[in-house]
Amino acid sequence: MRPRIRRIGTVPVPNETALRGLLSTGPAAAAIAHAGLAQVTETITESIAPYRRSDGSYLLYNTCFTIIATLT
Repeated sequence: MRPRIRRIGTVPVPNETALRGLLSTGPAAAAIAHAGLAQVTETITESIAPYRRSDGSYLLYNTCFTIIATLT
């Protein structure tokens, strides 16, 4: 059996809980261990400031790449 690609595409993914999501990643955990939670939180908050909405939330769009395949 060989895989047959059916569709390749992208999916836009909005993330409205940006700071919490970004702090939960592996690289953030390493940065927190190195520099401390306060410093990492401040740095992330500054970097996402352009994406802050009028209601105080953040809206970041990520793109997930997808491949759908079947075995033939």
